Amino acid sequence: MNSLFDDFFGGFSHPTWQWYTTTVTDALQKTKDYDVKEEVGELTLTIDVPGVKLEDVVITTEKRRLDISTKRGEKKNAWKFDIAEDYDPSTVTANLAFGELTVTILKKEIAKPTVNTIKVTQG
Repeated sequence: MNSLFDDFFGGFSHPTWQWYTTTVTDALQKTKDYDVKEEVGELTLTIDVPGVKLEDVVITTEKRRLDISTKRGEKKNAWKFDIAEDYDPSTVTANLAFGELTVTILKKEIAKPTVNTIKVTQG
């Protein structure tokens, strides 16, 4: 089984939808149809979507949830991922090329401590 959802419901699936629910950073291995790689400063999610056209891809984020759905003819697929706290959902970008959908999420920038010099006055 690929997901906790499938484990919980004993492999239940709708005939035309495949559902995957996982935390993106917990999925750092190749699975059935997607691959997640953590690189310096970013996370890259690659999904095999042969034959899917650009207009048939919908990607949304809400809070820390990344939802991806595709359609090819009558076949529909959907993936749902929880974005880890150290990644910024507002930086999600996607590219569709040669039957692969590549989604990139950047790590949050860590606020650097600022040093303020205080002017000392006399008197």
